[in-house]
Formats: sequence, structure tokens, C-alpha cells
Amino acid sequence: MSASRLIVTTSLLCVLAASSVYAEEEARNAVGNLVESNGMAKDGWLVVRTPTILSAERSSQLVTDERSAIVNFNALLDLNANDAIRADAMRRVAWLNLRIAQRSLDSRSEQLVTAIALYERLLKELPHDAENDVTLYQLAHAYQLQGRDDASIDALTRLTGSYPHSVLVGDAAFRAGELLYSKGRFAEAQTQYSIALTDGGRNLVDPARYKLAWSEYKQGKYSAALPMAFQALDRYLPPGDLSDPDKSLGAVDGAHAELVADSLRLADLSLIALGGGDAMVRYFSEAKYEPRFGVLLYTSVATMLLGRQRYGDAAAVDAAFVERHADHPLAPIFLKRQIDALDRGGFVEQEALAKAQYIAHFEPGAPYWHGKKLDAEIMANVHTQIGDLAQYQHARAQALSAASKVERAAAFALAANSYQKLLDDFPGDSKRQEVEMQLADTLLEADRTDEAARRYDHVAYGFGNSAIASAAALAEVQSYRNEALSMTGDAQHSVLLKSVDASVRLAATFADHPQKNAVLVRAAQDLHGMGEDGRAITVAAPLTDPKMGTVDPALRQQALAVLGDAHFVRHEYAAAEVSYAALLKTAGTLPAARTAVVEQLAASIYHQGEAARDAGDMRAAANAFARVGEVTPNATLRANADYDSGRMLVDLKDWSAAETMLEGFRSRFASNRLLPDADRMLADAYYADSKYAKAAPAYQRIATRREEPVAVRVDAAWLAAQSDDRVGDDARTALAYETYLTFNDGNVRRAIAARERLAQLAEAKHDSVTQRRWLKSVVDADLAAGAQRDDATRFAAANAVLTLGRLDAADAQKIGLTMPLAASLPRRQKAMQTAASEFNAVAGYGLADTTTAATLDMGVMYRSFADAIQKITPPPGTHADDLTAWHAALAKEAQPFDAKATAALEANVARSAQGIWNKAVQTSARVLADMSPALYGKNDEREASDADLR
Repeated sequence: MSASRLIVTTSLLCVLAASSVYAEEEARNAVGNLVESNGMAKDGWLVVRTPTILSAERSSQLVTDERSAIVNFNALLDLNANDAIRADAMRRVAWLNLRIAQRSLDSRSEQLVTAIALYERLLKELPHDAENDVTLYQLAHAYQLQGRDDASIDALTRLTGSYPHSVLVGDAAFRAGELLYSKGRFAEAQTQYSIALTDGGRNLVDPARYKLAWSEYKQGKYSAALPMAFQALDRYLPPGDLSDPDKSLGAVDGAHAELVADSLRLADLSLIALGGGDAMVRYFSEAKYEPRFGVLLYTSVATMLLGRQRYGDAAAVDAAFVERHADHPLAPIFLKRQIDALDRGGFVEQEALAKAQYIAHFEPGAPYWHGKKLDAEIMANVHTQIGDLAQYQHARAQALSAASKVERAAAFALAANSYQKLLDDFPGDSKRQEVEMQLADTLLEADRTDEAARRYDHVAYGFGNSAIASAAALAEVQSYRNEALSMTGDAQHSVLLKSVDASVRLAATFADHPQKNAVLVRAAQDLHGMGEDGRAITVAAPLTDPKMGTVDPALRQQALAVLGDAHFVRHEYAAAEVSYAALLKTAGTLPAARTAVVEQLAASIYHQGEAARDAGDMRAAANAFARVGEVTPNATLRANADYDSGRMLVDLKDWSAAETMLEGFRSRFASNRLLPDADRMLADAYYADSKYAKAAPAYQRIATRREEPVAVRVDAAWLAAQSDDRVGDDARTALAYETYLTFNDGNVRRAIAARERLAQLAEAKHDSVTQRRWLKSVVDADLAAGAQRDDATRFAAANAVLTLGRLDAADAQKIGLTMPLAASLPRRQKAMQTAASEFNAVAGYGLADTTTAATLDMGVMYRSFADAIQKITPPPGTHADDLTAWHAALAKEAQPFDAKATAALEANVARSAQGIWNKAVQTSARVLADMSPALYGKNDEREASDADLR
């Protein structure tokens, strides 16, 4: 045997020891078996399995057989062996170096470099070697150990492309796919996974299909990824109910559990990427197929979306299931999950729509229950959803602007319908009273007030006493009252009465209701406002009774106010007074309110006075009017009341009381419009009470008050003068009469009387000049009286002329006749002529008394003149003999005047024949008898006694 042959043989023999190890390693290190779970690496949402580095057990030293084999194989390479032997030797040396390098885990080790060099040399020198598929496979592994993944990928893809029939194609393709996938080269990875799926053998089918699907997904080919994911799920998921993801995955055998879980995850992601719920419905509809684990898919997709807080999308998946499987036993669960997801996401409106869908789908009588028995749990959910939906709709309606009346009304109507549905679908609901209350509230807010009120009434009195019933009773009252406020006329009256009836019923039913007294007070106020005052009194009176318990002071005030006003309107003024007086005694009434009450109290008392006056009881009327000022001294009505009281007292001729009342009126109400009348009554009272000293200034005030009618002022001026006259103050009296006369009173008699009195006052002062002036004024007044001239005025004028004559006669008599007569006699005669003309003028008035008096005075004047002539003292030194002649001469001079005197007196006495036998006539007869006893000494049988003549 040659040396070279020996070396080869020896080398072959040396490696035999390692050949079995090599063959074993080749089988064990196929790529399909070398891919293992070496931890989870996050790639977005994906969990990617990455290929491992082929590892060998580490040792501190190289085994002797491996070292020897390397030496022998290297020696073999130095020989000129044929290609087959050289190729085999090179592969074995490379493999042994690779094994050593693998143990060292050193990517820069000499052995790894040597191995790679040998594999590359082999491929270069023997490109057509039949076992180059193994060479490429091992070279790819060496590259990977060295960290040269791209070179490894090139080697593996060269293998799968050049050696499609190699037993290593499946493993190589899968290994290449894994490396490409890890680098994000998903389209190339897809190609390699497809090869592995076809040529990789049974062990690579599942992982190749799984990674192929992921590659499709990574390229956005979500629909393409789904069938492969579905295959794994269909193959390894257990039969039966697959609605619960955790239970379903837990039932998969351990060897495939991770594959199934990740396949489900891939399916979820793909379906989500395609659009979630809508995509699922569309996908299954187009495919006309839905896998047996469809429920699991819907649940899992929705769960994944929830985990990503995509609540709206999760809800859409649940809704999609129900859309496709409306009658499915799990439809209630999916719709409930949809609602929960929307709730978690804060999709309020969408949640409301979902609840409405749930209700419509599962409420009693819905098509879902045809042929099915109602499920208690689902019914409980329906109940909850209706209640929640109604409250949402209610709150939404309340949030709408009041300006949007139409929209707001529609929103409240929608809420009301939901509350009504809850009542209709669940008539035995334990919270029915509460629901009806909510329905009533909604109806009220929808301006369906009458419906709301009737519903409140049922809530209040149809379920027994409770807090809800109590609140409903109050709401009924308020509903009717608010409705009434928008009405007028009879319609308002009718609805207000409903509110009142509801108020009374509330008080009777809910004795402890905190608003009981308040609603009763308001009911009483409404009754009063409607004119139902009798009933208003009935409702309000108990609230003012101390026996009824504690009533809020403010409410008691209001009740008292209603009582007072109602009694007042009914003309029950005494009762009204009691209520108003009690109201004033309560604390806390505001000043403005107190003023109003005071005025009403005053009016109540005043009207009692009016009633007494109208009944003819003047004393009671006067007392009532006076009581206005006593009880309500500051009331505006007091002025009228004091005035009327004074007037009643005047009518009663209770002068002292009248004076006191009217004096008070004057001092308190100096600017009141009634002051003039009050002043007149006061003056009259003084006058009637003979208190002339007070009457005079009172009348003077009236007379000087320019706003008084002229007639009133004239009368007052007259009475002022009359009062002063009665006081006895001549100076004030004269001034008063003169003041009176300045008014030019049309009452001629009274005006003449004033002049007569002024003449008398002047006479008392011996002021003949003033006396004559006023006497002439009397005469002038009579002459100017016109139609008012009568016997009285003529008598006054005649008497004034008579008095003037007497004054002139007295003045004439004062002129003594002394010698020489030429000096005195003409003056006296002239004065007598003046007097005689006045006496004659008296006769012109044609009045018996004044004419006879003037005739008497004229006769007496002539007689006195005749006597005065005869008594003229003769001149000194007249001889006695001459005295007779003197006296005879004087008698002769006096005789004409005696004749005039006799004629005048006889003319008077002759009037007796006319039936005139007054004092003047009688005096005339007596004077004639004195003048000529023989002729006239016989007394006429009608002659008065001496006493009569005095």
C-alpha cells in the first residue's frame, strides 16, 4: 500500500470514530429542529420567534478524536485525492472546526474562520458537487455564528433556489424566512415560508403556515393572512362552545397552545386592520362562510380593542355580531358588552343608541323571544337599559336651550316614552312609584302640564305614604298652579281650583309635609285672587290659630293677610280688623308691608263707621271713625275718619266732643282738602255751643279763606260778626260787621241788619256822625234792594229814617231860643224842617208802626217848639205891664206850632179807626189829653194802662 494511500486510509479510519457523531449532529441540527422559543421579542403588537444560533455544549478542551480527525482530514486534503474524496474531507474538516467554534461561542475564532473558508473554497472549487446543498446549509450556519445574517440568508436562499429537491430545502427555507422576517424583509420571508410549507415536512407545516401568515400581515395583506390563521385555529381548537377565549385556549393541548393563541392573535389583528366589526361581517358575507370559532373571533377582537382602549371599535365588533346573528343565544351578551364598551369610552350618545337597540331587541314581545322563554337576567338588563336610557334622554332634554322649544319638547317626549315603556314592560316593578314620578317630571318639563299633574296625583295617592308620594303631592300643586299662570279667564280659574284642591288634599294626607302650610297659604291667596273669599277664609284661618301648632311666622303673616283681605272684600270689616291687627303684632314684617297693613286696618275700622252711619247709628259711627285715629294714628285715612267723626258728632249736637275732634283735625291736617269743611263745622259747633269767643275767629278764618266759595265766606263773615256781638266786644263787633259788609252780601235783610247794628254801636258810643252814616246806609240799601225789597227791608229803612228824624229833632231841641230871636229862631226852625221832612218820609214807607211813631215824634217836636217859644225869657227890664203883652205875643207865635202838634197827634189818634192802636197812637192820645184835658181828657176805652204806655 502506497504512503498516500496509507495516509488516506488512516485518515478515513481516524474519522470513523467521529462519523457517527457527525451524522447524529447533522440530523439533530436540521433548521426545523433548531428553531425554538428563545424568549419573546416585541415587534409592535407582534410576538416574533427568532431563529437560534446553533449551539453546542461548551467544554474546556477539544476531544482527542476531533483533533485527530481534523489532522487526518487536512492530510487527506494535501493528497491528490479525487474530487469526491476532497469534497468530503473539506466538508468534514469544516464541520469539525464549526463544531469547535460553536462550543467557544466566539464569532472571531480561528476555527469559525477556517470553517467558513473551507465551505466557500469547496463551493468555488467544486460548484457542481452533489452535496453542495449540505455545504450551503452549513455555511449559512457558520455565517450566522459569525453574525453575518445577510450572508447566511444568501446561502440559504441559494440552497432553496439551486437545490429544490434537497432534503434540506424545507429547513433552509424556514431558516431563511426567519432571518428575513427578523430583518423586516417580509415579502422575501413570505416566499421562503411558502417553500418551507411545501417542502418542509410535517414538523414544519404549522410553524411555516403561522409565519407565512404573519408575513402576509406585515405586508398589509390582512385578508390573505386570515385563512392561514383560521387553519391553525380550526385544526387545534377543541370542539364545542368557543365563546370564551380563555377557556377555549386553555383547552388546547400544550404542544399547540402557543401556536393557537398566536394564530388567534393574528386573526384579531388582521380583522382589526381590515376595519373591525364591519370588516368581519363583510368578510364572512363575501366568503359565505363563518368558521366554527366565529363567536370566539368576535369576542377576541373586541377584547383586544378594549385592551387598546379603542372602546368605540370594540363596541362596533359586538354590534356586528348581533347584526349578523340577531337571534343567537349570545346576542344579549354581545349587545351588553357593546353598551359597556361605549360607556367606558365615554361615547354617551352612541351608548344611548345601543341601549335603545338592546331594549328593542330583547324587550318582552320582541321577535327575539318567539319560541323562547323569557330570560330573567336579560329582562333585568332590559329593565336597567330602559331606566338608564330614560334618564339619559331626560338629562339631555334638560340640557337643551330653552330657546329651542320644538327640539326641547321632542326630547322630553322621547324621555317620557322611555319611562312609559318601563312602566308598560315591567308593571310589577318595585320602583314603579319612582319611575312614575320621573315620568311626571318629564311630562312637566315637556309642557304637558295637565298630564304631569294627573301623573303626580297618582304617584302621591296611589302607592301609600312615602317621601316620593309627598314630593309628588307638592309637584301636583305646583304643576296646576304653573299651568294656570299661563292662562286667563275661566280657564285659569278652573286650573287654579285644581291647584287649590290638590293643596288641601296634600295637607290632609301628609300632615308632616314640610311645605304643607306654604301650599295652604298659597291656595288661600289664589282663592282670594279668584274671588272665592269664603273658601279662602276656611283654608287660611287654621294657620292663624295658635292651637294648630307652630307655623312659620312668615306663613302666619301671609295667612293673616289673606284672612284680612278676604273678610274685607266680604264687607266683614270687624273680622278684617282683627286679622289686620294680629298681622301688625307679628315680627319681621317689612316697613312697606306694615304700612299697607296699617292702611287696610284703618279702612276696616272706617268702613265699620260707614256701616253704622248708613244704619242710622250716628253715635256708633262717630266712635268707629274716631277709633281709626286711635288704632292707626299714622294711616292716610285718618284725616277722613277724624273729619267724619266730627261730622257725626255735629249731627248728634255733641258739641264738646265735636269741638275736640275737629280741633284735632285742624292741628294735624292743616293742608288737607277737608280742612275748610272741618273748620266750618268747628265754627258752627262753637256757635251752637255758645262759645262765641272761639266761634268768632273760626268764622273769620273761613271768611278770609280765598278758596272758599263767596257765599260761604259771606256767611262766615256774618256769623263772625254775630259771634263777636254776642261776646260783647263792641269794637271787634263793629269791625266784624264792617268786614262782613265788604262782601256786598246779596242777602239784603242781613246786610241792612248789619248796618242797623253798626248804627246802634255808633249810638252807644255817642258817635252821631257814624250813626247817621249807617242809618243812611240802611235807607240806601233798601232802595237798592230791587226784587229783594220787602216789608222787613222797608221797615228797617223806615226805622232808620225815623231815627234820623229823631236825631234831627233832638238836635233842633238843643237850639235854645234866646233873644234876639232872629239869631236862634231860624236855626231851630231849619233843624225842625229837616226833622219834619224825615218824619214825613217815614210815612212814605206806608208802615203803620213807623208812620205812627214818626207822626208822634213830629207832634211832640212841634209841641216842644211851641212850649219853647212861650218860655222865651223877656228882655231884661221889661215892665210888668208889658209882660202880659209879651206872653200874649209869644202865645200867638207858638199857636201855629201847637196847631201842627195837635194836628199830627190827632192824625195818629184817628188811625185807631183803622184798627191801629199801637204804642205811638196811645201816646199820641195821652199827649193830646195833656195838651187839652177838656177836649181830649176822656180816655178811649182802648187806651192802654199806664204800664202799657211806659
